[in-house]
Amino acid sequence: MHFSRTELDDLKSGELKLECIDMRLLKQSESEERTFEGAGHIQHREDGKLEFVLYAPNSEISIQDLFGPSVKAGEWIPETEFYELTAFDIKNRSWTAGYILPDFTAHADRPGLVIRGRIYELTHTDESDHLGSPGIWMHFPGDIQIPVNTSTTTTIESLNKSTVNVNRNIWLIEAKPWKIIATKEDSGLEVLVSFADEKADAEFEPQMGSRIEEILWFVLSRTLSWDVLQCQSKSNQEIRVRSRAGIVRTPRVRPPMEIQRLESATVLGKMAALYLRHAVANTEERYHPISNQLYKVIYASSAEAIEQEALAVSVAIEAVVHSEFAEYRKVNPEIVQEIKGALEFFKGWNGSPAIADRIRIAIGNIKGASDRGALRALVPEGIITQDQFDTWEKVRHPAAHRGVFSYTRRELVELCDKLYQLLLFLIFRTIGYEGDFTDHTKPGWPSVRYPLSET
Repeated sequence: MHFSRTELDDLKSGELKLECIDMRLLKQSESEERTFEGAGHIQHREDGKLEFVLYAPNSEISIQDLFGPSVKAGEWIPETEFYELTAFDIKNRSWTAGYILPDFTAHADRPGLVIRGRIYELTHTDESDHLGSPGIWMHFPGDIQIPVNTSTTTTIESLNKSTVNVNRNIWLIEAKPWKIIATKEDSGLEVLVSFADEKADAEFEPQMGSRIEEILWFVLSRTLSWDVLQCQSKSNQEIRVRSRAGIVRTPRVRPPMEIQRLESATVLGKMAALYLRHAVANTEERYHPISNQLYKVIYASSAEAIEQEALAVSVAIEAVVHSEFAEYRKVNPEIVQEIKGALEFFKGWNGSPAIADRIRIAIGNIKGASDRGALRALVPEGIITQDQFDTWEKVRHPAAHRGVFSYTRRELVELCDKLYQLLLFLIFRTIGYEGDFTDHTKPGWPSVRYPLSET
């Protein structure tokens, strides 16, 4: 990638500035093509967002275009109104970004424009012939607590004195065929992903960067998002830089195993490995369906409104049952036949047609597969507990339909703790995890083994 140590530190600290000798802003549609060219720069703003400034001394713009797309309030902006940016920095590295809506500053009486715009994601690709082994390096900003099982040793020598510093800040996860090394740094969390067998002739699965985000959501219960990603394959190297998210509140929900526990690195590492193997099988979607639901729950628990968390977690449970436990949604064929008989019998009823239609629909719905029925069926299988199912029954309907609960805030918090544990149990079963977890529904948060011996 040819990035200096200073540039890499600037990336991690959110202080990147690329001086660009050649920048090209292009808007292309079937009817027209608009291009603005000149020098400029790309940099992080104080709030962590990426922006560019392009100086186009020979360009002009119409009054209409000066004020942006001509769409009415409430209308979607057509894709043809967005620009693409291509830039070459002073080291002749090329950078690209898309979906840009620039702001123009123009002279009133002569050519010359200053163009500014926000960038969500910036990409640089290097197709050098001298590439190493496949690997992914990611940086997550912020103060992120992780379990640790390995140390960093630093030796400082000055004159005749040598100082050795040992910092336990590394979490090594064996997730064969991959190896994951997470390192807590001052700027945030660095994650390095490689193949356990360095001689393996293999490439990473599609969306691997997203999958690493997902396992961190699961095992840390944080909605983490990388701001720098470097991916090396057999054919090219790519670095992507994102605008940083705004203020991210700490969620109320806790990791499946408390990070302070001595065994947390082993336990959460096992969970992460199993979750990753399950998630990479989905090669079509940016994020696995379970991860989408998990993210919503963690995000809702950061909103300081327990009612939002109650709705998110109860709906997430239903969604995971629907997508991952389809075999439990089957209806007994004998029941289906009896329901058909009831409908035939009801045909002779001479009451109100409107009421008759509603009754027929209600009877017909009984034979339809339901997520509620599937969730209930998981109780005798030992996948979830009867108390968890009863809790879901208490919360799901008022959360989704009324938004008003008859419980105190403390009671609702305790119910949500049970529901989040239910969601974790569904995930444990889906990924094949058996082992210890922290029971956050009990005083003292004891370590308990899943599956439970008594349900």
